[in-house]
Amino acid sequence: MNGVLVTSNPFSISVPLSASAVFNPITALITTDDPTFTSRDRVVVIRGQSVVDGAYSPQGVALRINDSGFHSIEGIVPTLVNFDIGSLVPIGTNLINECFLGFICVSASIEHASIGTFGISIDSMNGFVAGDITVNNLDVVAHITGAVDCHLEISANQAFINGDYDLIPQAGSPSNIDVNEVGDPAVSFSGFNNHFVGGGACTTPVIGDIISAIVGNLESTVHDAFANFLKDPDGGGPQDSPIASALQTALANISITGPISSAIGVNIESPFFPNGIAEDNNGVTFGSDVRITTTTHPAGAPDFAASYHLASTFPSLGPTTPVSLQAYDVGLGISISGFNQLFKAEVENGLLSTELSQIDLTGTGAVPITGGLLSILIPEFGNLDPSLPLRIKLVPTIAPIATGNPGPHGELLEFKIAQLVASIVSGPSASETTYLQLAADVRAGINLTFDSVHGQLVFALTQPSANDITVAVLNNQTSPTWRSCCRPCWVRCFQPWRAVWAASRCRSSSV
Repeated sequence: MNGVLVTSNPFSISVPLSASAVFNPITALITTDDPTFTSRDRVVVIRGQSVVDGAYSPQGVALRINDSGFHSIEGIVPTLVNFDIGSLVPIGTNLINECFLGFICVSASIEHASIGTFGISIDSMNGFVAGDITVNNLDVVAHITGAVDCHLEISANQAFINGDYDLIPQAGSPSNIDVNEVGDPAVSFSGFNNHFVGGGACTTPVIGDIISAIVGNLESTVHDAFANFLKDPDGGGPQDSPIASALQTALANISITGPISSAIGVNIESPFFPNGIAEDNNGVTFGSDVRITTTTHPAGAPDFAASYHLASTFPSLGPTTPVSLQAYDVGLGISISGFNQLFKAEVENGLLSTELSQIDLTGTGAVPITGGLLSILIPEFGNLDPSLPLRIKLVPTIAPIATGNPGPHGELLEFKIAQLVASIVSGPSASETTYLQLAADVRAGINLTFDSVHGQLVFALTQPSANDITVAVLNNQTSPTWRSCCRPCWVRCFQPWRAVWAASRCRSSSV
């Protein structure tokens, strides 16, 4: 067992497990006095915690939007908000209901309203977000009835609506953001003006003066109407102010995990954890738990019960990057546990599961795999018919992992594959013959770069060195005497990382 001689029957042995290595191979080799008989098997034990399939990695995703990031998207926010002027200045809102000398009474209510454009300035503050809205070319027509019947046009070059808003996970739907108004918004106007339109009694010298006296300071009246309508109707209750509701709708239309899920073919769910949204003077951090699953399992692909979990502390994010202190607009982070859920789901989706009937050994093009071709690498295949068609089947038995350590050559992450089983077979799948079966462990590094041309992140798996590849022979039917060394052996790294075949000499301790 792992090179330790065991002679008792039945037998037991304690095998130490390494938490730092995570993957711990255990190889059993049985020999007898008959030199032609040998039997071996191998398992890999994972030393560490796990996340059960379908469970969440706690605090697994962090999204940071700095003030510079908010400023960058301020121009597109108006396209995301259905900012209907009817919700800002509702038709039918009563502006005037007054009497002069007790018997000349008029009422004025909004009949029509329109705006030109509007914009928003977003600034994160300690505990809330300031959202200052500027409405351009406000035009309101009020219908005056009672002692007279005419129209009053109210206009302003700009209307300023300055409010503060708190962002919290939505109760009962933590994947969405609940926007709540903090206090009442401040309303002011620039270039405010009003005049009667349509003629009639409102413009006659005497009656017009009386109506003007009744109308009074319309800017103050319109200001109060705006302010009363725009404030939160029930304070901290379930109802939202019109602008908070509009901003909430805009945020609901922004999906981070949706496009990622579609791009890589897995399901990603990331509800905010309690107190997962934190505003400070430099930006807002959005923290989520994460669950990554797949509903498709192609033929031959495994279905794992859990993924490797490494406990970690949720990062404290600020206006600069943690390592090189570079300014940035938007940052996205995923925990090692979340990464491993992603690797698990991708392997369940068919990554690493493949079958080869052709191979390119020289770089000049793929050729059919036959007994004669493989005998160049492994002489024992010379015992077979050189024209016999062969296939190489690769089956992952354990989900690959990121360990959280740097890669073997200083890469961003250390990446490990364990017990990747490669079988060389012939014949149809239902009745195939296995000639050689190997289990490979690979240690490599992952780097992450940004492609500024295409605007996307690029993951690159570096080619492993020979010392970072271990190959164990599980079954060998090519020669009864070929036991202790598989001579030139290979391991393959799969798409989306380019195929690389690397030679490695097997060690006797590996078989």
